[in-house]
Amino acid sequence: MNRFYCKLGFFAALWLLTSLPGVGQTLTVKGVVRDESGETMPGVNVVIKGTTEGTTTNADGAFTIAVPDASSVWVFSYGCYKVLAEGVGTRQTLSSVLEPDSSSLTELV
Repeated sequence: MNRFYCKLGFFAALWLLTSLPGVGQTLTVKGVVRDESGETMPGVNVVIKGTTEGTTTNADGAFTIAVPDASSVWVFSYGCYKVLAEGVGTRQTLSSVLEPDSSSLTELV
């Protein structure tokens, strides 16, 4: 009888581990954010869409973030620049360019 429960417990644990979506599937992605002239941008917010998970770019405009899976979408935002949303896909490195938002610049003046 003990052998039966031992085998049952083993197969239950095996089924549970193989059926959980996303277990061990996080991707670590690195990138650099630049402005329209090619200068790196420190302090840009990088957030995974639909979550509160995110980071900011460092002094060199670089960031590293762990995303749950390839279907995740990054959202980049910074001051008077247009918000940029990009799909992660299978990329492990990314170079993004933010463009100024001329409507917010007009409001600022």
